[in-house]
This record gives sequence, C-alpha cells and structure tokens, in this order.
Amino acid sequence: MLAPDITFRNVSSPWDPITPPLTYVQTVAGVQLPVLQGTQSDIQAIRIYNNFACNPNVSNALNVHITTWDGAGAASHTASTLVPSQHWLHVYEYGYGENSVNTVDVFTAFNGTDTAVGGTQQYLIEHASDVGDLTPTIRAYSNNSGYGYVHVITYLNVPSNAPATTLLWATSVSYEYTT
Repeated sequence: MLAPDITFRNVSSPWDPITPPLTYVQTVAGVQLPVLQGTQSDIQAIRIYNNFACNPNVSNALNVHITTWDGAGAASHTASTLVPSQHWLHVYEYGYGENSVNTVDVFTAFNGTDTAVGGTQQYLIEHASDVGDLTPTIRAYSNNSGYGYVHVITYLNVPSNAPATTLLWATSVSYEYTT
C-alpha cells in the first residue's frame, strides 16, 4: 500500500487545488478588506482529499488532525507567532464524501465542533469520509483506488489587541496510515 495522497482543494467542481497563500479577508459592503482587530474573517471552505487522482493501492489517512504552525516543514513546527500561539484560526467539519471516480458525488452535511487551533491544540476530524463511520479517517474509497474527503470551514477570529500587519502561518494536516 502507498501512503495517503492528501491535497487541499476548492469546494466546488472541478475541485481545483488550492495554491498558497490562502488569504483571509473581511467583506464589508461588497469590498474585501483586511480582517480588523476584534472581528472575524470571512469563511474559507476547503476540501481535504485523500487520493483525488484515484490511484490504486493508496492507504486510508487515519487519525486526521488539522492545526496551524509558524511555517511549513519539520523545522518550522513551532507555535511562537500570533496565529498559532493564540489560536486565531478556527476549524470545523461541515461535510464529507467519497467516490470511485472524479465526478459529482454525494455530499453529506455534518456540523462539527468549532475549534480554535494552533500548535498542539488541534482539530481532530469528527466524521470519516465514509457515511457510517465516526472515526477521524479520510478513506481511499473503493478498494483503496478511489477518493475520500472532508469539507472543512475555517475562519480567523482576530483579537482586539492584534497588531495591524500582515501575518503568515502554515495550516497543516497530520495523519497516520498502515501499509
């Protein structure tokens, strides 16, 4: 079995990959503005897929967690900057699904628990990509050659004492798998 193939994608067809950076803004009277101190950003919806390409022999992603770190890569897995250390990013599962081919699939709505994340304070997905499964798993559906996903909602909750500056951080997904 191969390792899971995790990708961040848009929530609507054709589910294009999300390319960094994902920008959080606040829309006021139809105009996108920086997120003001003491307010929340607009919602950013993301689908986290396992095996979007439907390759054969891909393992299920088990115990899937979402959090933020100061940057990408193992050397940057610290939470000393504002967004991860103060848990500004909120995440919750909004739905899930899976299929054996990349076409429109059955999306099942699910309202998870709104959770502030950062560093070791993580969001454990609450429902698997499988309809009947309440484990934190994103399957590689159909004999490990299809795809599964979870649809998550994210937003920033910026405290009133936040500095007026652009901040960068990395959002990460961690998981386990068996071969």
